[in-house]
Amino acid sequence: MKEGINMKKHSQNTRYLVFDLLSSILERFHETGKLDENEFIETYIYLTSGEKDPRNLLASFKISHGILANFGTKVLSQHKEDLFDVVFCYFPITFEPPKNDPYGITSKDLKDGLTMCIVGSDVLASEAFPALIEKLNSTSPTVKQDALTMINSCLENYSGSSLRSNGLWKDIWDGIKYEVLHGSDEVETATLALGALIKLAASVAVFDQNGLETSDVEIVDSYHNETVLESSSNGNDVATNVLNELLTQVKNETKDKLEEPQSKLALPAGTLIAGMAQANVVAFESLSSFAVPILLEAVQSSSTIDRQVGVLTILTKFLVSSGRIGSKDNAETYGNSSVEPLLAPYKDRIFEFFSRSLMGSSKSETKLRLLAVDGLTILAQLPGLLASDEIGLIIQYLNNIVLKEEDDELSERALLSLVKMTNFGKQDQIINITFPTFLASLPEDYYMSAETSLEVQKSPEYVLSALARLSTSRPIFEVLSVRLLGKLEVIRSVKYIHVILLTLLSALRKLSDQDDLSFYFEKFVPKLISKLVSPTSTLKDDQTVDTVAQIVAYTVQRVTATQQQLYVNEIFAYFNGSGEYSTLVGSEPVQSFLSPEATPSNLVSFLTTTISPVDPKVQLPVDKLSLIKTLIEVVAKSKSVFERTGYLRFIALITNKYIEADNQLKKVHDSLLSEVETRADVNSLEILTWLAKGLLLRNSSLGYQIADSLVNLLSQDSLTGRFAARLVAVLVAHDRILTKENKLVIRQLYKQKLFALILPKLVDGFKAGHQRVNFMVALSGLLQYTPSTIITPQLSKFLPLLLESFDIQDTKVQEAAINTIIVTLHEAADTFAHHISTMIPKLLKLSQDYQKNSASVRSAALVCLGSFPKTISLEYVLPYRNIVIKGLSTVLDDPRRSVRADAVLCRQSYYELGQ
Repeated sequence: MKEGINMKKHSQNTRYLVFDLLSSILERFHETGKLDENEFIETYIYLTSGEKDPRNLLASFKISHGILANFGTKVLSQHKEDLFDVVFCYFPITFEPPKNDPYGITSKDLKDGLTMCIVGSDVLASEAFPALIEKLNSTSPTVKQDALTMINSCLENYSGSSLRSNGLWKDIWDGIKYEVLHGSDEVETATLALGALIKLAASVAVFDQNGLETSDVEIVDSYHNETVLESSSNGNDVATNVLNELLTQVKNETKDKLEEPQSKLALPAGTLIAGMAQANVVAFESLSSFAVPILLEAVQSSSTIDRQVGVLTILTKFLVSSGRIGSKDNAETYGNSSVEPLLAPYKDRIFEFFSRSLMGSSKSETKLRLLAVDGLTILAQLPGLLASDEIGLIIQYLNNIVLKEEDDELSERALLSLVKMTNFGKQDQIINITFPTFLASLPEDYYMSAETSLEVQKSPEYVLSALARLSTSRPIFEVLSVRLLGKLEVIRSVKYIHVILLTLLSALRKLSDQDDLSFYFEKFVPKLISKLVSPTSTLKDDQTVDTVAQIVAYTVQRVTATQQQLYVNEIFAYFNGSGEYSTLVGSEPVQSFLSPEATPSNLVSFLTTTISPVDPKVQLPVDKLSLIKTLIEVVAKSKSVFERTGYLRFIALITNKYIEADNQLKKVHDSLLSEVETRADVNSLEILTWLAKGLLLRNSSLGYQIADSLVNLLSQDSLTGRFAARLVAVLVAHDRILTKENKLVIRQLYKQKLFALILPKLVDGFKAGHQRVNFMVALSGLLQYTPSTIITPQLSKFLPLLLESFDIQDTKVQEAAINTIIVTLHEAADTFAHHISTMIPKLLKLSQDYQKNSASVRSAALVCLGSFPKTISLEYVLPYRNIVIKGLSTVLDDPRRSVRADAVLCRQSYYELGQ
């Protein structure tokens, strides 16, 4: 092949066949021992030299990897320079895949293939590292990062002995340390460099139970092509000496910088020494015993704020490294389970310094105290380092900061630290220390002050929100539930009750999906329901009923189908006014709201919400059609929006989840439609719309029929026409009860089908000129809740309507029109560009008139206006630059600050046009 094939004369497809043949020869004959390895390597190098086609390169890289992974060390050593050069000539990979590439080869594929070759054998170590280190002289951050990424891969794959050979590790150290100590501001570059040095320290000495590697390792002498053996008798000494020499270099490089922790060079030096300390336990003990005393002495001799900040920052890095060492090298790994925790000799001084920095510093030193919070948090998480009472003291510090500190950033950081501790085995201490402290800070009632010694008293909302965030597990949540439910028994403020219930709901939602809520379902849900229905209950307002409903619904969703069936049976029997004893709520009487003669009740919202998540297999203990008819009769009496929504959602829920065939609803549909057509009954129209909503979700033909009837009413100059226009939005709007999570039947394309049905009718109706406002209101409702992917392809059909809607004095219509333009602008920039002469004056006018237009409309107009320079071609927007800038001058004096802020951003985007 070497003598008979001239690759340069053949097409890329033919060359690919040659590589494929070469790969087959390697796979077939190498295992049999019939392959002449020297001749194969020479042939491969001859054939692959100068190859540029991406597909052929991948095939070539695969063969190279096969050679390096399978051939003998002696043979590879003879050809290592050629084997390296023939692949490294492609570094760095700068391939940009062409459009419609039939092979789908990416830059990453080529980079991975090249990496696979270079790390294939540590025989290439003496070639790879000098070449890669030379690439670090590049001024391109991308080239540097590619080189460092490759170096990291090599250090992960090459043996420690290959790095120790001929002092190669020194070249690596000298070549990379600059990127950490004095490198560019590129964070990724410095991170990759530090990662490489950590791997270097880990690789030059591999640890086992006795501390250092003891296996025989072959080292290829890169100068004489001879094999030298590190025997087990001297392997430990060689590895130990190399590691110690490397660590000495680290110490020498950082010592003078650590002695001045406030200097600019101290942080990179601290990053380097603390980072390399995580390579292994020996490295950590050597470097920490060198650096930590220097840092503590520096802050003791001169305790300026800058010095404290520097020392805190670097000590925190050592704490992080200690934690990482602990996660991969525990005490048992080194043959002694009683090994003293890392940093134990300095624990007391570090703990005292961090504590003093947090609690003894001026309140104005926020940066210093934030660092102290971070350090103490990590300190508390290190296994076996602090005693239980010391961890408890840290938790008390953090409690004090959360409840007492005026600085929001510091309070938030302390709270996050407490949350972290709940996830690191400190749950009992959080329950025993934090919970009593937080609960004691709550007042007896909302407008009362808590009996507390704290200087600053946080609001009940803040404290309860903090408790909810701390409830990250079921044991903590159960404690919180007991305490807060007990508090509900004594407070009377509706606002306070609602805040507590929201806290319970928030905490409940933080629990893992695997947490069993049967205990909560059996113990706490009955208490909530009993309190809700009690004649003397303070949980009667709509907002509270809704929150209790969400709590119970979330619990019902997470229990077994058997428990759900029990709940459904009992809750229906109870709210039907049967008077039967209920294990859920006892025998407390309640007035039925599920009979035709019943008075409407906001508790229907509770019932609808709590049965919505049950499994479809759970049976309702009532006749479904009869229930729908009853709900229709009762909702007609209701004047409350909250009550009506509860009944209407109930109708949609049953229609979707429990009525299988459309013909079952024919009589109901005909009756409601008759009421609309003969009596112009808007109540029946609203019920009909929600009935359609439940049907449309499952793509029912009856649902589309009702939607069509609704659109036909828009041409009427009456209350019915105006109400129908508003109801179109109901058909497509998201509803938190009618969702897949609640196991309703929801077909994926129903919105697309509905949009295709309604849009032409709305456009035609608007063009006809009869009741144009009705059609525009309906269109705005439809667009507001329809995904932009559905809207954009049809945009040209209704864009003129959108532009005319700017002149309709209706906030919802104007907002919907503007937001439709915003969400579709990127995909349809060319379409909008041809109408920019109309849009810019109209949007400017909407943003300027604060007496006629709402703040939300003015802001939306400014956001839309400011989007044009970023999306529409410069040639269309530039002529309006000065017009917009001048027009916004009046908006900068808008009475609403949020509008003024939007105006500033909008004006800036036009100032930058053409620059």
